[in-house]
Amino acid sequence: MNQTSRPSYRTSNTRISLYIAFLVILSNSFFLVGQSEEDLAHYSLFDNLIGNQNSGIFAGEVYVDRLRDLQDDHKFFETKVFRKGWVAYDGQFYSNPVFNYDIHSAKLLIMDPLEQNSPIIVLDTERITAFMIDDHEFLNSGPDDNEEEFNGFFEILFEGDSLYLLKKHIKKIIKRTDNGVYYKFRDTPDYYIKKADDWFRIKKLKNVVDLFPKYGTRLQDPTDLVKSSKKEDFEQRLVKIVEELNNYGVKGSSE
Repeated sequence: MNQTSRPSYRTSNTRISLYIAFLVILSNSFFLVGQSEEDLAHYSLFDNLIGNQNSGIFAGEVYVDRLRDLQDDHKFFETKVFRKGWVAYDGQFYSNPVFNYDIHSAKLLIMDPLEQNSPIIVLDTERITAFMIDDHEFLNSGPDDNEEEFNGFFEILFEGDSLYLLKKHIKKIIKRTDNGVYYKFRDTPDYYIKKADDWFRIKKLKNVVDLFPKYGTRLQDPTDLVKSSKKEDFEQRLVKIVEELNNYGVKGSSE
């Protein structure tokens, strides 16, 4: 298990605080998280209330995909299809575009659904605070010159009173030449627990028990949880453990 103390993490904490404040504002405006047509109407209403000019977000770099891939082994988040969502960008809220996330290059992409043959635009990463695609929320941790692994976008798998469980999506690229030149991309995500100003990389479930030994015997089926490391259920079990720890009232400081 890797622990990294980050004095410079104040930047990321500020971003997280802004993100939480952002959600509070949305809640006070009767904002509903979800992807139904009614929810999207709330998004658009909120856009109008704060006076956004959504067309301004489309003034960025045009995306050029230089790596040929296959339908099932692509570089994008879940699917190549652009989907509904929202983004907090330059302190403004935008919900009119449709979104996709190029995991390999760590770029958030948008298109204008109202414009025929709309170009794909790359948003400036440093100006993004947070975004959502379908029901998946991502936070931009902000740049850190000392710890590159903590830079960029992290999916929020769990947000508790004092604990965050974050997932950094990574796509490993594999070059193939058996049918011309093309590339396959394989998911190799990293998982982190954040408490206070410390990040802890979680490679296996036992890392969590080692990190919180005081609570190890109180976790549901701790022996089974420690021994299980199957890829297909690792994330689900990890979320469950962190939820249990949060319910036990784990503090932000070291336990």
